[in-house]
Amino acid sequence: MLSKKIILTGASGFIGKHLLTKLLEDNYHVLALKRPESNKVVCAENLIWANINDVENHSFINGGVDAIIHLATDYGRSDEGGVISQYMCNVLLPLRLVELARLKKIPLFISADSFFGKYEYSYMKTYILSKKHFKELAEELLRDSATGFANLRLEHVYGEGDGSKKFIPFIVHALKTSKEQIKCTSGVQRRDFVYVEDVINAFIYVLKYHPSNRLVEYEVGTGESHSLKEMIEELKEQLKSDAPVKYGAIQLRNDEILDSKANIDNLNKLGWHPVYSLKDGVKKMLNKEKIS
Repeated sequence: MLSKKIILTGASGFIGKHLLTKLLEDNYHVLALKRPESNKVVCAENLIWANINDVENHSFINGGVDAIIHLATDYGRSDEGGVISQYMCNVLLPLRLVELARLKKIPLFISADSFFGKYEYSYMKTYILSKKHFKELAEELLRDSATGFANLRLEHVYGEGDGSKKFIPFIVHALKTSKEQIKCTSGVQRRDFVYVEDVINAFIYVLKYHPSNRLVEYEVGTGESHSLKEMIEELKEQLKSDAPVKYGAIQLRNDEILDSKANIDNLNKLGWHPVYSLKDGVKKMLNKEKIS
């Protein structure tokens, strides 16, 4: 019988806050791991915040845990800590949790990954290498254990509450406020834009229906790609913005990923299907941001 207990990292991040809210709504008890300096973003009766260093000896583990979900990540976009900090977050921390899962016979370890890892992409090289290194080590350590491993490779996730420096929030803000030309690349790069609610439901389906003791990768997206220009024009239309956009003002990177989309077959086998089209996802995001 399931204990309805989850250990979660990255609960204060964009996807983490959405997933944490959903887990609490579904009556899961959550132990959210955070750095000592991090703030508690949510308070609830069935939620415990704990420092990462306390996890192995925490009383929450008594009576069993259904899954560990690792969302915390370091993209290496900041100079603080550099590659050492990135390696600690993307490799050492989750390996520590993998060892805990193996020792305590926790049924499932879910790790969030990115579509960047499918490509040779110099811009995110150390991030890609760290995530790949962890995945290979985790699969080796869990291969003959009682713990299943699910690697969720996320495409371009968007939705309300994302960081202001991310592509879509940046464009939304510019379309709302800019009086001058918004400079962009040609916008021909195609991405599988997937609304955050669909992503959260993918995590829930994997949590509930991932086959026992299996090591599986799930690509999370809609299965279709749209150009960045299409996304910008959709945002512009729904915002009723007349801000001028100059496509081609910024050069593409030499090894730019020109087209990425998810193969969602493994998620489909669990019964999951995306609900939101690009137009519907953008509409819901903008409406929720207007309300908040």
